[in-house]
Amino acid sequence: FIAGFLGRGRILSERPAIRSAVISFFLVFILSAAVLDTCSIFYMTSTLNAGSILAVYIAGLPNNLGNALASAICVFLLVKPLIRALDRMKMKYDIKY
Repeated sequence: FIAGFLGRGRILSERPAIRSAVISFFLVFILSAAVLDTCSIFYMTSTLNAGSILAVYIAGLPNNLGNALASAICVFLLVKPLIRALDRMKMKYDIKY
């Protein structure tokens, strides 16, 4: 959803691929931390306090970094072929946005 808005504004593009990879890294890192770690807080703790919330977010940090790094590497490697394929489909089916 967010990538669609960024692609439409030409923020995500194949040139340079590193920009798309960095954006992907931060989006996945922030969104996965927000969803997964918040779910873990409600699942694992019986009382909500600052210490338990901080502990869950710190414990989830390595996992979130790994997910974000894997996403950035995949985007860096696949953004050029994917954008080219989407551009061919837009030309073939005369899609304008």
